[in-house]
Amino acid sequence: MIITRFNRINTVIIPGMYLSVVHLADGDGPGESSIEVANTLRSDRDSLDAFAIVSDDHAPESIPGIHRLISDIKPRTLECILVTDGVSPGPLDDLVGSGYVDSVMFTVRGPMAEGLHGCMDLMRRYNYDFSISVDLVPDIFTPESLRALAEAAHGCRDMVLRRMDSGAGIRSFKKDELRSLTDAVRGTARNLRLV
Repeated sequence: MIITRFNRINTVIIPGMYLSVVHLADGDGPGESSIEVANTLRSDRDSLDAFAIVSDDHAPESIPGIHRLISDIKPRTLECILVTDGVSPGPLDDLVGSGYVDSVMFTVRGPMAEGLHGCMDLMRRYNYDFSISVDLVPDIFTPESLRALAEAAHGCRDMVLRRMDSGAGIRSFKKDELRSLTDAVRGTARNLRLV
């Protein structure tokens, strides 16, 4: 496992929070120094809300050595947020149950993945904070599918709806489409944000 990037400040992953972000990849090679990342997190901890662990290639909870890395870089007073697609309940159970992470953000890019229900149930069982980040692409999510996701995610701290309608070949959302999507989850998801 290597640290491929380290962002000292990020306000995009969870809007309204100041995070440092540690990007990981499975494998070997040159990367950022875990000692330098740990020192930076310690020196910045009073100006951060938390730090996030993100994987460049797959679920970070499945990367061998993640437990050791978190224990090496995590300052005692700083919350660790794991950003994952939520397809690996077993490895997530190990990280959460052992107290390595303080919160989890599940990223959803399409219809709910098989393991996501199990991962959200796990968070509720441990009474852990979790958030959902949904990449809204036109014609992928309907109000009904988004409402089903929000209902399955009951108890989540935040639901962030990210507009992903500015890429090549992707049409833009119409105002009434966005309104119907946000109306579908309003009241179901607390702390709903459209970014």
